[in-house]
Amino acid sequence: MPSDASDVLCRASGRGACGLVNFRTEKLSGLARFLSLPATTLKGTQVDREIRDGDVLPEMMGGLQVVGAPGHSPDHLAFWQPENRVLFCGDVILRLPKLRLPYALFTVDMEQNKRSVQRVAELDPETVCFGHGKPMTENTAHNIHSFAKKIRVL
Repeated sequence: MPSDASDVLCRASGRGACGLVNFRTEKLSGLARFLSLPATTLKGTQVDREIRDGDVLPEMMGGLQVVGAPGHSPDHLAFWQPENRVLFCGDVILRLPKLRLPYALFTVDMEQNKRSVQRVAELDPETVCFGHGKPMTENTAHNIHSFAKKIRVL
């Protein structure tokens, strides 16, 4: 079983490597401060193309829609496959094992993240793949809506 949504997405695309990365330098510097370690500078990588809210990736699973879902990080993205009703939500919601918001220490704007929860809940997904936790495949839309109500965004 894949370990996380990134692995599912890479396997579904039929590629061994994936250009969708869940890594932000602000996370690294925040973690370094938390652990009292010196901050590290990372070298960048070549960008094949930039994507944003509303774009479609036709080469991925027959067409993944890019959904802007900021909050956890400023430019956080989720990915939606509407025909199969599959959502890759990244770190908007964690499943550890229960649904929860991302940890405040690693989230730049929690209120904005809650609005992103509302946005992905309104998609009524049948399957959700999380950045952290096992995919949800049963009673998914109901569970995501209930979570959104619990955090008072629906």
